[in-house]
Amino acid sequence: MDSKSTVLPDIEIVIAATAQVLEIPTEGLSVDTRFDSINADSIAIIVIADVIETLDPSVCVSDDDMLFAATLGEMAAAMKRVDDAS
Repeated sequence: MDSKSTVLPDIEIVIAATAQVLEIPTEGLSVDTRFDSINADSIAIIVIADVIETLDPSVCVSDDDMLFAATLGEMAAAMKRVDDAS
């Protein structure tokens, strides 16, 4: 299974949202960055998910997936496209 093809298109928005919420530079953030290694607690993760949805209204992150994401890559993998759900 090639999970990187699923994650990489969305990782940039997760990195941007994470940097914005935590007020840290995007350099050094990657698919493998753990939320706990950048001091992102559960409240910060919720806010990051909200910012992701603001930056790209065509995606949503479910509460369950968001709270179990340990890395930025897992958050990106949890993003679901909603533009074709009607």
